[in-house]
Amino acid sequence: PICKDLEIQNPNSPTIDKFWQTAEDAQNGVNSIYSTYHRVGLARNEFFLTIIRSDEGFSTSPNSTLINNFDVFNVTDYNLWETTTVWQDLYIGIARANQVLDNVPNIDMDETTKNQLLGEAKFMRGFFYYYLATLWGNVPMLLKTSVPTDYPPTTKQADVYAQCEKDFS
Repeated sequence: PICKDLEIQNPNSPTIDKFWQTAEDAQNGVNSIYSTYHRVGLARNEFFLTIIRSDEGFSTSPNSTLINNFDVFNVTDYNLWETTTVWQDLYIGIARANQVLDNVPNIDMDETTKNQLLGEAKFMRGFFYYYLATLWGNVPMLLKTSVPTDYPPTTKQADVYAQCEKDFS
C-alpha cells in the first residue's frame, strides 16, 4: 500500500480562532499556567536548585556526583536533567502566561473577572522570571506569545528583575 502524508487540520483541536472566545476559555488559560507546577521540573527538580541549598533542605541521594553537589553549590553541568527540566518548565509557564495576557483582553466577559485573571497571569509570569533570574542570571525574556522564529536575546538580570516588579504590581 502507498501512504501519503495528509495535510488535514484536525477539526477537534483547539486553535486561537476557536479557543480564546469565552470567559471559560480565559479561566482554562489561567488554569494551564498553574498546571505548569505538575510538570517534573517544577514539581520535583526545582527542589534541588532552591530548597536543598538552604538551611532547611539537604539531600540523602545516593547520586552524590549529581544531586548532592547542588547542596554545596557545586553545579558543574547545567545540562543535567535536574536543571534543564526546571529551565524548560519555567519557560512553558511563561508561554502560557503570555498567551493569556495576549488573548484574554479581547474576550467579552465580566471586567472584574477578566482583571483578576490577567493579574494572576502577570503575577505568575513574574514569578517564573524571578526564578529564572535568580537561578541563571541573564536569561532570554519574552513578553508576548512566542512563535517558532523567535530567538530572543539574553536580557540582563537587573532588567529581568525590573520586569518582575512590573508584573507583580
